Amino acid sequence: GGGGGSPGGSDGHVQFNNSGSFGGEADFTWDSSNGLLKLTHGAASSQIELESTVTTSTSGPRMTFYRNSSSPVSNDTLARLLFKGNTHVSGGTPVAGDAIYADIIGKARTAIEGQSDGSLIFRATVNGSDNQEIMEVGASNSSVKQVVPGGDNTIILGNSSLGWKEIYGKSYLGHDG
Repeated sequence: GGGGGSPGGSDGHVQFNNSGSFGGEADFTWDSSNGLLKLTHGAASSQIELESTVTTSTSGPRMTFYRNSSSPVSNDTLARLLFKGNTHVSGGTPVAGDAIYADIIGKARTAIEGQSDGSLIFRATVNGSDNQEIMEVGASNSSVKQVVPGGDNTIILGNSSLGWKEIYGKSYLGHDG
């Protein structure tokens, strides 16, 4: 049954069961005004771990990024993973979290039922310039380097105004559908 008691931790701390009492953690917080769940971790180990104990051939574990739009259109950005870090002024102290070094973007290239096309865009900061698109996998509307798996296990090295200067690879084993 339900219980009572005082919340653990301070305002914004996520509550959890701590040996039968409410616990709260300063490094696991909810900011309701910004809709931000934040997990801070000072150790050199995983902050989030997904574990699946499924014993069948079903894939797992899974993480879903779902954009629930009431008006989806082609070229919508569905999700974006940012890889941020500190920088420093030459000879100075670090500036916290001010640089996005790389990101991965999921796009709905064609958002028409029965004709859906999607892509992943990989971007990186190169020589201090943000958002250098280095590769797009799947359907593309740009001149970015593009990799498209073919139906016969070939890889089509698609559109690129810059051309492919170097290709590194090891054992492309095809796509099993």
